[in-house]
This record gives sequence, C-alpha cells and structure tokens, in this order.
Amino acid sequence: MPQQPATSTDRLINVIEVIQLGRKTGILTAERNVGSMLEHGMITFVNGRVIQASFGQHTGFPAFSVLKTWSTCRFTFTPSDTSQITQQITQPLASVTDEVSTQRGFVTDPTLHTPATANHTQNGLMAAGGQGMNSAWSMHSSPAAGGVPYPIRPYDEALAWIERMGLSRAHRRLFLLIDGYRILPELVRLMGRREDEVNALLRDLEGADLIRQT
Repeated sequence: MPQQPATSTDRLINVIEVIQLGRKTGILTAERNVGSMLEHGMITFVNGRVIQASFGQHTGFPAFSVLKTWSTCRFTFTPSDTSQITQQITQPLASVTDEVSTQRGFVTDPTLHTPATANHTQNGLMAAGGQGMNSAWSMHSSPAAGGVPYPIRPYDEALAWIERMGLSRAHRRLFLLIDGYRILPELVRLMGRREDEVNALLRDLEGADLIRQT
C-alpha cells in the first residue's frame, strides 16, 4: 500500500472521534514539532476501539492521554483488515496506572450511533480540524439489540484475564471481534470456524464473565 499523505489538524481528538464513530480499523500515526524536536505518536484501532497507543516511552492509557491533547499536528490513518490487526496482538496490553480503572479501562467504544459510511469517515478525517464531538471514553452501557454479544470488561483487563485463565488464541481473537454490533453469522465468517465452534467459544467467554449476550 502506498504511503498515505499526511494531513494537518488543529485538534487530534477530532480525528480520533471520527475514526471511533466510523468504527474504522487501522493505525493512526501523528507527529508534531515541539521546538527543535519532532514528536511521534501512534494509535491502533479495531472497529473504532483504541486497543494500543504509544508515544515516546509511554504506552497504553498514558500514551493515549497525551496524544488526545495534541493540538496542531500532522496525521496519517492507514486502514487495515480487522484480522490483520487482531492476529498481531499476541499478548495483552501492558498493565497501566490506577487511573485506567477509574476510567473503566483503556479501550474505547464508539457511541451507539448509526455507523458512518466509508466515504463519510474519510471526509470526516480530512475535515477533522473542526469542532469534534465529546469523546466516548468508556464501555457502552447497553448492548445492541437482537442477540448480539457485547463485552462487559475493559479490553486490557479482559485480555490479561484471558491469558491468566489459559484460554486459547481463538478466544482472544473472538473477544477482539465482539463489538456489540456483530451477530453470530458475521463472527462465524470472520473467525473462519463452524457455528458450533464459535458458539462454544462464546459460551467460554460468557462463563469467564467477559461478555454477555442479549
């Protein structure tokens, strides 16, 4: 994929919110000049959720806390396939400060609006220097209707719990695909497994108190 041209924004949080509301998957990179220094940051999204962030020596929530305050900077968003992102995540996020627990976790959910179209999201990214909406910084409080599984724990906490319990990589990948929107047939397709296998994985995750199903 050719290198995406950088775009300028006055508020990086506006760009983040457009990606969240568009439920996009990919990597957002940003840079800014501070005196003679050039600072770089990176945020990884899966279906609009922030699952990783880095800035200097900081990672996770501390890095995201800094990046979302950036004003004038240049950014590039490189879309990616969900499976490519989730397969790269072989370990849970590093433990972060107690502030994370007060914020109900590191990973964010987009608000439960109708998902934006790809063109709308791309246009939104180009215009993200304007006024943004309030950040949706916590897990959504109510699941989507229609028998859709949804996560009930912050993702960094859940991934660490999955590892401690000795659950499989398939459990981890399925958990990362669960977003409160996807129904069972879509999860089956994305997992590349039989429906009964995915159902068994869902039961395991529910039994581990990581998800609920409406």
